[in-house]
Amino acid sequence: MASSRRSKEEENFLNVTFMVFKHSRQALRCIVDREISPVKLQNVVLIHMNKLGRLSPTQQKILKPPQGVELRSEHLDITLMTCLLRHIVKMNIHDHVVPVRTDHSDEAAAVKKLNPTIGAELESFRQAEHPTRNHLEFSTSLFDACHEGNKSLVEVLIQEGVPVNEANHSGFTPLHIASHEGHTNVVELLLSKGATEVVNKGNENGSSPLHLASHEGHIEIVELLLQNGANVHQVNNLKTSTPLHLAVHENHKDVVELLLKSGAKVNEQNKNGSTALHLASYNGHTEITQLLFENGADVNQCKSDNRSPLHLACREGRVDIVRLLCEHKACVDQKDNDGRTALFYAEKYKRSEIIEILQQASNPAV
Repeated sequence: MASSRRSKEEENFLNVTFMVFKHSRQALRCIVDREISPVKLQNVVLIHMNKLGRLSPTQQKILKPPQGVELRSEHLDITLMTCLLRHIVKMNIHDHVVPVRTDHSDEAAAVKKLNPTIGAELESFRQAEHPTRNHLEFSTSLFDACHEGNKSLVEVLIQEGVPVNEANHSGFTPLHIASHEGHTNVVELLLSKGATEVVNKGNENGSSPLHLASHEGHIEIVELLLQNGANVHQVNNLKTSTPLHLAVHENHKDVVELLLKSGAKVNEQNKNGSTALHLASYNGHTEITQLLFENGADVNQCKSDNRSPLHLACREGRVDIVRLLCEHKACVDQKDNDGRTALFYAEKYKRSEIIEILQQASNPAV
């Protein structure tokens, strides 16, 4: 700009960009479409003044402009204040909102003119589905950036001093979020910035980032986590499942193979006594079943109810699995806690092809 003195429009744009790039898409939608009463805002500021001691001079200026709120810039300044308050004092914005605006303010037009990229995003947010109550609840910018896979924003926030390993109310760290969502580049960045300290941290369910990545089938992230000290044997709190249990259940063969190569115990049992082979047999994952056998799976290991993988495969009608289990010498006469054999379930559910396989396995000479 030619002038060394910034115009109000330029100042507002700088404030907007400063705030926008530290907030989620949902928060940005809220900033653009909603406002808060100036009087109510001032009351909130006073109530939470004891929490505002950490604010920088720039943030204080946004909250309490020296010249007050100009009429022309009212909406912009107020929404900036709202965004900052929401970030600092975890204010529930839905308690104080007014209906969504459909007009386009001068400030919004200025933003679109000065930065077409932001303008395009603002327009897309205006046309998107209106955020729900949950979308408006407080969450940190770093969590949002990790969820969206915005590596550049994650990098900026970390440089600004946002804690890398802080957990939210559900025990999720940014590493958990990025691992679950499959953002490999963000996971790599977080690990390089100190997230290795929480690589084995469990969330409220005891699930580590490796559990989440394994469940979702994000092979590159699984590999990254393992390379950075993730515990392949760690169990969660739900069914005391290992990452291997989850990957098998969801039929992620490449992840299963990697976990086994990394030392996962193929016959490890979860809370119910299920092994990976039980899960593969129950769900009909033939290729994974074969892979488990190649890595030493015990065909006759039973759950806590004394059911073997063969019991489950027969009950669910998994013909190919039953055949594979029998080829690996599954005990056809094994009884569960109810005194029932695999043949009982095959007959109960009228699995004629399975009945034939079981009879052949019982009398191989026939």
